[in-house]
Amino acid sequence: MSTCSQSYGILMQVIGQFHLSDYVNRFRRGSLVMRLPDSLVANIPTILFGTINGAIGVVASLPAEQYNLLISLQEAMKKVIKGVGGFDHGEWRAFATPFLKATADSHGFIDGDLVELFLDLKKETMNEVLSLMPAGTDSDVLYRLIEDLSRLH
Repeated sequence: MSTCSQSYGILMQVIGQFHLSDYVNRFRRGSLVMRLPDSLVANIPTILFGTINGAIGVVASLPAEQYNLLISLQEAMKKVIKGVGGFDHGEWRAFATPFLKATADSHGFIDGDLVELFLDLKKETMNEVLSLMPAGTDSDVLYRLIEDLSRLH
């Protein structure tokens, strides 16, 4: 005797939420670019996604050390960089659906758009962001990591 009810009792665990301002309708393993073997991100698995409005994005599974470094950078950037049009960055990326009101910032994801802005900052602003990072953060390693990640898409 077989019971089908067991297969319906599985729930997906939410490990991250992020507002894209669009609906994702397709995921595919892979990359749009070749990776350099000496890159800090050469062996990071990526998944491409497409949205109903034609946007293409990438989700990369980062090692814990890189993720923690970039989360620290993201939080420092939120304190220094003001959002376009006066929007609070945390509120903009907070996940919500028509059935679920946004209650907190995104979690489980690094905002590549925000992190990549670090590369374009003036030296004074870059130093201000770095001053908010954990002690001992190597700015050269951070800069190279962001450059390598920006080449994933």
